Amino acid sequence: MKTKTIDSKGWNSEMIIAMRNKLKLNQSEFSKLLGVDVRSVNRWENGNFRPKGSAEAILSGIREKLDKDPDSSDKVVELIRSAVNMGGLAYLIFKLLDNITK
Repeated sequence: MKTKTIDSKGWNSEMIIAMRNKLKLNQSEFSKLLGVDVRSVNRWENGNFRPKGSAEAILSGIREKLDKDPDSSDKVVELIRSAVNMGGLAYLIFKLLDNITK
């Protein structure tokens, strides 16, 4: 059995699963939110790979927002879905909107 530890340099499988569960999404919905293939989410959750690039940035943005406002998960999901529909700059849009709405 693989030992999975928290790595300050990125996301591990437990962190991915916890985030997906907090957002109340299945793997397919979560993959669409992050703009990745569902197989990527499955590989992350199995500990085979870690998110990188824009998916990691979006996850980090979501984590920052939920750390500040733990009860905002539904709002965060809707905001990110809208940003993802606009293209690959979802994290930047998310951060901009977050700063505007403070």
